Parts: sequence; C-alpha cells; structure tokens
Amino acid sequence: MKRITKRLITMALVTAAAMTTMTVNVYADSAAPDAFALYDNGHSLEGLSSVEALLYNSLKAKLIAMANGSGKIKTKNTSEGKKKYISTQVIITEKEVNGIWNLNGKNIRTVIKRLIDTCPYALYWFNTTEGYSGSLYGDTITISFIVGSDYAVTDGNSYYKYCLDLNAVKRAKKAVSNARAIVAVNAGKSDYEKMQAYLFAIENANTYNSDAALYINNTVKIDPWSFVSILDNAPATNGVCEAYAKAFNLLCDLSDFSSPQVKSYIVSGNTPGAHMWNIVTMGDGKNYLVDVTNCDDASVGAPNRLFPGPDGVVPVGSVAGGYTFYIDEANDASYAYDADTKALYGTGADSVLNLSTTRYDPSTSGVFTGKTTLEDKKEEATSDKNSETRASETENKEAVKEEVKDNSKEASENEVKAKKSKTVKKSEKNKVTLKKNSLSLKKGKTYTIVFSKETDKSIIKKITYSSSDKKIADVAKAGRIKAVKKGTAIISVKVKFIDNTTKTLKVNVRVTK
Repeated sequence: MKRITKRLITMALVTAAAMTTMTVNVYADSAAPDAFALYDNGHSLEGLSSVEALLYNSLKAKLIAMANGSGKIKTKNTSEGKKKYISTQVIITEKEVNGIWNLNGKNIRTVIKRLIDTCPYALYWFNTTEGYSGSLYGDTITISFIVGSDYAVTDGNSYYKYCLDLNAVKRAKKAVSNARAIVAVNAGKSDYEKMQAYLFAIENANTYNSDAALYINNTVKIDPWSFVSILDNAPATNGVCEAYAKAFNLLCDLSDFSSPQVKSYIVSGNTPGAHMWNIVTMGDGKNYLVDVTNCDDASVGAPNRLFPGPDGVVPVGSVAGGYTFYIDEANDASYAYDADTKALYGTGADSVLNLSTTRYDPSTSGVFTGKTTLEDKKEEATSDKNSETRASETENKEAVKEEVKDNSKEASENEVKAKKSKTVKKSEKNKVTLKKNSLSLKKGKTYTIVFSKETDKSIIKKITYSSSDKKIADVAKAGRIKAVKKGTAIISVKVKFIDNTTKTLKVNVRVTK
C-alpha cells in the first residue's frame, strides 16, 4: 500500500538537553486572562519534587512576563540605532525557591522540559534547538534562554541571543488579538462548528513552510514553529506543523465551549517523520485526532479526513502501538506518540491519547449558553503558581442564560423553550447521568468527570463538585479528580437545573498505590 505523507513532517525541536517541544497558552490584554499563561494540560506539576515545583512556578511567571512584554524594558545601542528589548536571563534566589541549594543541573533540565510542554505560547520566542545556559552559585540560579534570531535584537548580520526584541513581543500580541477576533466571529456556533471554523481559518492564513521543514535542526530562526507565523496575518510568514498545532490549540483555549471537558491538546510523535498535531476531547467524553497540517491543501487528509466528523477517518490501533487512519485504498496516515508525550499524558484507559474508534456525530455537539469558561481557566492558571490542587467545592460557572434573544439562531427550539419556561420534566432529569459512577485510580493520577451522552446539558444551570475525603481524592473546578493517597472516597456531583431544583450524583473512587 502506497503511503502518501506529503506534509506528515516537521517539529521535534530539541534543546541542548534533548527536549521535545510541546505547547503553551496565551492572553495579552487586561480585559481577559493573559493568553501567554492560559494553557494548562493538567499535568504541569505531576512528578516534580516540591523544590522542582517551586522552581517551575517561579520560572513560569518570569517567562510569561517576558512573552507579554511586562516588566523592565531595556535599550540596546546598535549600528542601526537604539532597540528596545527584554532580557531573557532569569535570576532566581533562595527567597523565591526555598531549598534551592538542593537543585542540580538535572533538576533544572527536568523543569525546563516541563515548561516547554506546558507553556508553548509563552515560549514562542525560545530557540529550543539552541537551548539555554545555566549556573548554580550558592543560593542563586541563573538561567539564560536563547532567543530565535528572528525574535531577537539584531545588529547587521549578527544578533543578541539573550535580548527579546520588543517589536517581536508586539507582533506576538497582535497574533493573539487576531486569534481573539477569529474566536469572536464564531462565538455563536456549536463546539464542533467552532473547531471546524478554526481549521479553515488556519489553512486560509498559512502556506506550509516546506523550506523551514527541510532545515529544522540547522537554523537559528524559530518563527516557522511559532503560532505567531500563522496568526499574524502576514502572507510572508508561514509555519510548519508545530505552528499549525499551536495555532489551533490557542484558538480552542480562547474559546467558550458547552462543557469544561471540551478541550484541545498538543501532542507530538512520528508519522513516521517527526510531527506535531492535536487531540480534542468532545462533549461525548471521547478523544479525536485533529491534524490541521495534513488537512491543508494537497495533503494526505485534505480537506477534513483527519478531523472528527462525518468525513473523518476512524483510526485503528492503540496508544502503545500507534494509530493508523486508512484514508482510501492507496493512502493512509500513521501516528505514533513519542516517549515524552506518553510520559506527559499517561497511557492508561483515561489518557487523552486514547482515540475514539467511532466516528464523531456533529449533531450531538453542544452550544455554549453560559458564562465564560475563561474565568475558570484564569483561576486555575493563577492557582497553579501555588499548587496543582484546586478547591473542592466550586461552581463550574456554566450558568444557562435566563432569557433567549430573538436573534439567537444557534439555539435549538427545545433549548429555547426550556430557558423561557424554566421548567424541567422529571424524565429529562433522569437522563442526567454520569459516564462512570465508580473508578479506580493510582496515586497521583487524574480523571475528569464526564456526563453520559444522553444528558441534556441545556437544562443544567450549574454544577458543584465535592469530595467526602480530600486527603484521599480531591476534585477540582471542572470536575477533575486527583488521586491523593490510598483509600476510598465519594465524589458528589450536585446538579442544579434551570428550574432551581437539584439532583446529586455520586462517583465512588478507589485510590491504589
């Protein structure tokens, strides 16, 4: 069988410590969360020691500040005149990281690799091929991150590799602003329709950068691997697969979806060449592949064969052995996760790496009807600086609007009637059930509570989660359970309907070592 992989390539940028590049998230103005800080795949602190976690949080805050241009701006005198920049040298003291003297080079590499995995938008300027330099001296750590030459202050044919050009920061913030505009235009659509619109928007904005793909490990330039190259609206700048994946992820992260469980992830691996793509979890609780790169013109999956929906191909395979999508008699596309991706997301039954082997039905896609889920994301990103553990009893802020406007064409007729009357039939309430009522988790693992596909989310006003014993199993804002220590706990899911009546569902959680 002939394999056509015209664009199944590009993107496994490596630092001096041989680290595979992943993803980040961004926000850039006072009216919304900082887009550069938004991304949180739920694994940011897993596996890190307490002192590594402190270093992670301290570095993350400083890197985000660099990305959005906050903090002290310096000036460099060049032959071309004065140029404003932000230093990418970070100094961390024992005051910021208690126990800093216990860290070594390996610890620092581990933390920086995790930052690459979980802060892709904030590191749009970082040349992971060149990497960083660091030193430990007493109770002080100094780390200097190398900037890509196309994001650094230049002087003739040379550039200052630790000076992030302020003009590059402004361009990145403009790309975020353009992303927000795309999200705003598609705000009234269903979850599926939004993602489909993002697919088309990225393809229309970008021409695959074949030249960059050929010189992936032999360039000091990094723009083709950044979301900025696609979302800056500049025809002259174009990206490769990493840019496609990050741009799609950013658009999803900036969006309001019908449920907190609807989310996009960035993953990397081989196809068989190095490649980066997305996985989306939809409202049915299942995970689907999205390969924007290979849905683009003249690619093996064009126009939407490697995208969930009626035209999407159903995969065959597993997390361990990889997945194959048989597109037609002559063409197929294979995806094998790399070791870093497996380590980050896990390989168990609840891992997002497990792809659905059934075709997604767009007619089941929810329409956002409540308050912004970005409020939840902002709060989670903020609390991440102190701890990964979230408050156990919080509302998911998915409140249903009390009134339905005449121009709300996206709402279904049943949805409109439910909101106007504010009454819910008993039979409808009985269909509000959970996909799992009991589960077993190993210590440190997580699971996000998912409603069954029969559940009508339009009749739900808000959801509150609580744990009978947070020391055994804690539960976060969006229903994400984390196994803390061995034992048994009950997670209560209190559902408040639009008629203000309630129903409480239970999840029995057994935590093992």
